[in-house]
Parts: sequence; structure tokens; C-alpha cells
Amino acid sequence: MAYTDETKIKAQLKDITIDATSTPSTDDVSRFIEEEEAEINARLSEMYVTPVTGANSLLILSKVATLKVSHRITKIIEIEDAGDGKDRAASANMWKEAERILMNTLPEIVDLGGGKVTRRRPLMPLPDAPINKGVPGITNAVSKTQKATPTGGATFVKGADNW
Repeated sequence: MAYTDETKIKAQLKDITIDATSTPSTDDVSRFIEEEEAEINARLSEMYVTPVTGANSLLILSKVATLKVSHRITKIIEIEDAGDGKDRAASANMWKEAERILMNTLPEIVDLGGGKVTRRRPLMPLPDAPINKGVPGITNAVSKTQKATPTGGATFVKGADNW
């Protein structure tokens, strides 16, 4: 099951026509969806079993995939329409929002110094996606309510603002 589809893309890009003769065409959009889903799965497989199938997680990933494909489409149109004076900030914002969401679903690698690293739990873990048990360090990650110590352990600090 794909995270997005042409209907969601068209809804995101309200004033852009996508059909068999447009640039990009419906075939192009289908390929973009497959490519973006493959990239999302590759990145998520660092922590989750992919493809993700949980209903709540699919809502999040649908938004990510829709924004990423929509960004690709608007970039193609920007290249075709270069010099028309239109503001292209919305395209960049779609990509940034998709990346922000995706990065927040993955663990952050934290350098503890002295050659030691740990993984911090994601800021926004996918709520119903199974954890990929083959990835070391995920279950022992340092949460945002903990403070890493130089020895690599975790110490809880009451009332501390670690951010």
C-alpha cells in the first residue's frame, strides 16, 4: 500500500493539472510516488519494520510522501516556467516540512565524547509501527528527559531543562 496517491497529490497542488499529457504526466507522478516511498522506507528501516502499515502511522507518512512528491512536481514546473516572476517559497516549504516530520520519527545519534555515541529516542515516534529489532541501541536510547553522562549511562535530572 502506497503512502500517497495521485488524488492526494492533486489535492495538495490545487491549481496544477496532472494528466497523461501534462508535464509531469500521471506516469511520472506514479514513478515519483514509488521512488519517494522507497526512500521513506529505506530511512525508516533504521528503526521500524517497513513498509509501515499501522493506521495512525500511515496518516503521518501519507503527509510526508504527499509533500515530497508535490515538491518534486513543483520543482519541475518551476524549471519549465523559469522567469515568470512567481514566488516559489511554497515548494521549498513542502520539502522542509516533509523532512522535519521524517527526521522527527527517527532516532538521533548523539556524540557523548570520547568516541562514544548513543541514540536518542525520536521526538515523534510512529505510534503503531513495529520497531525493527535488528537495529542495535534503539531500546536503550536516551530519552529527552534524561541526560547523557560521560560514561555512556543515563542520569535522570529532576526539573532540568535539557533543551
